[in-house]
Amino acid sequence: LSVPDPLLPLPAWMAGLFALLIAAGFVLSLYLWELGSANARAGVDRDNPKVIIRRFLGVSAVSLSVLICYRYFLMKPTAASWSDVLQLIGLRWSGMLPAVGASLLLTAILFTGPILLAWETGDGFFDREPLLSLRCCRTLVLAPVTEELCFRALMLPVLCVHLSCTRAAFLSPLFFGLAHFHHLINRLQRGYPLVPSLIQATFQFSYTYIFGVYSAYLYLRTGQLAAACAAHSFCNLMGFPDFEALANLRGIKLAVHGGAFVLGLVGWLALLGRLTEPAMFASQCDCFW
Repeated sequence: LSVPDPLLPLPAWMAGLFALLIAAGFVLSLYLWELGSANARAGVDRDNPKVIIRRFLGVSAVSLSVLICYRYFLMKPTAASWSDVLQLIGLRWSGMLPAVGASLLLTAILFTGPILLAWETGDGFFDREPLLSLRCCRTLVLAPVTEELCFRALMLPVLCVHLSCTRAAFLSPLFFGLAHFHHLINRLQRGYPLVPSLIQATFQFSYTYIFGVYSAYLYLRTGQLAAACAAHSFCNLMGFPDFEALANLRGIKLAVHGGAFVLGLVGWLALLGRLTEPAMFASQCDCFW
């Protein structure tokens, strides 16, 4: 395992606190604009164009603040340039296209079953959402880029100083999953019952945690932030697999689509390590893994 060499060796407790502050800052930036207003008490409409833009600006400000911390407080004096910071967090051209290609291919293989099922039912993302809408941009571009920047590129390097990459890949998604609990507060503000809201929030935490582990794996293996963003965007495009629609199929259709789900999972497991071999994405900055 290759530890991020340009970073100063922070105490373990400080590295953990830094990761926690990133997650807290991310969530706070989503609601900072509405604190004390009538909107906050009534529940925020996350699909309102003004809310989307304000949240993007808020998260961007948090990300920039963390980048400044890297530049002036976390990097060794010999590697304290903006170029070194960007190299460290995986923002570089070298190896980007192969990393994005491998990430999209792997994620498409994993979603073989859901892709065929969406084609069968005619219920795809663009059937529900206009291509050029701000909500579509939020789902496929803004959310993947800002979340991967905060919870992978800015969080993992500090954690990898004290943990193996495997442990960091399983720990950091806890912050990612817990950050999504803010949806519970929003639902309660809008008058939804507590128990169903809590069940939904727990379910959302579970699958966001699993995705977070996969995204962290892609980021650490390829050393490219773009690889994690590509997988995130693809997963947002597909949404959670519609197992209810699968269960409603009968006969040969159930066999074909059920087999596609299984084959997709098996193929993904078989190719995961091969398509993310770090040597394929060699660059100026060593891969973490």
